[in-house]
Amino acid sequence: MKIKTKEILPYFLIWISFMYHGSILKSQYSTLMDVVAIVAIIYVLSFHRETREKGIVTFLGLLLVNIVFVRYINGGGLGITIWTRWMIQIMSIYSAYLLNKEDFFTRFIKFMAFYAGISLLCFTLQMIGIWKIITPSITYGGMQFKGILPLHVAGLHGDKVGRNLGVFYEPGLYQIPLNTALYFILFFQDKMLMSIKKQNKYFILILLALITTKSTTGYIAFAAIYVCYMLTTTRSKKQKGFIILASLAVIILIDSLLNGENSILYNVVIGKLFDENGFNLAASGSGFYRVRTIEYVMEVIRKYPLGAGYDIYNAFILSQKQYLNELVGVECLKAFAYYGTPQMILTYVYLAKTAWKRKRNIIQWILVVFLYINTTMAQSEIFYPSLIILLLLNGDSEKSSTSK
Repeated sequence: MKIKTKEILPYFLIWISFMYHGSILKSQYSTLMDVVAIVAIIYVLSFHRETREKGIVTFLGLLLVNIVFVRYINGGGLGITIWTRWMIQIMSIYSAYLLNKEDFFTRFIKFMAFYAGISLLCFTLQMIGIWKIITPSITYGGMQFKGILPLHVAGLHGDKVGRNLGVFYEPGLYQIPLNTALYFILFFQDKMLMSIKKQNKYFILILLALITTKSTTGYIAFAAIYVCYMLTTTRSKKQKGFIILASLAVIILIDSLLNGENSILYNVVIGKLFDENGFNLAASGSGFYRVRTIEYVMEVIRKYPLGAGYDIYNAFILSQKQYLNELVGVECLKAFAYYGTPQMILTYVYLAKTAWKRKRNIIQWILVVFLYINTTMAQSEIFYPSLIILLLLNGDSEKSSTSK
């Protein structure tokens, strides 16, 4: 059977977007990945007119103008590479959607289920000590990983030893596309070209992968997704949902009773928020460093309201040597310091307004905005593909006429 290019391209674009969430493969072969991604996007834009949506092209153009502006007024260390990364992150996933809107959600779910299955298999091998024996060693950012880059890696240092990283260097990155897939399954059931039974199987598989990441941000995101789903679904589905939720609660409770401080609940939530002295904003806690980061970011924003760029921001951070190595997350706020306050207000307003126009209900709009803030407060990017597609689509897409 002849395979059409238009059937392969969406999967390839989804794969590219997946890798641009912060994969080690992208970091190890950054230039090559950029070239491949750019060629793929140019090809799609050139030969598939449906992907040339005026709104998103204008948005990308304004982002480019802003980078040039900040670089002009402050030097700033901003360059075309920053915009190129943003363009790839946004256009890879959005082009996959525009190529075939009806099939996009099904393809995304199948892709994520495929990677979730592989990561769970490799995670199991990792936990019983086999994976690190049969796979090569990879060094990234001063840390050592074991794995086959296109498929799965496993951290060998710190708290990442017992966590499912997927192909990423941090489990908090893997949870982003996983939660997006779970969001699609729950909120876009009418768009899935597959049976409910198969959707449920994929849901369980992807949820298991999410659980094994042991990502606090990921758990919070899924809890928000699930609660909003329960608030907007029918009574019969609510009854099934409550059974699933109660089952998960019982499992977590049993794990906590049996394992105490080694339980998932303690390690992922309680241990990060509290210590023996109470709420963990002490100088030894991660909460303290996040607050410290926000203080520094606000200081730069005050001095450079139109954007400081990277050079000036980094110079200021270097002057704060006491906390230099512990400044974390809050990228959605750092963006104001890097790229300018009015510029980022316009950027966020555009994304929020787009999500508002395409909402099914206000709860779903609040949810996608929360998911964006929840992740970008913890991570180091503002345009993760799986987050952006939630804002750009929200609840809007043509209903599929059939479910297979």
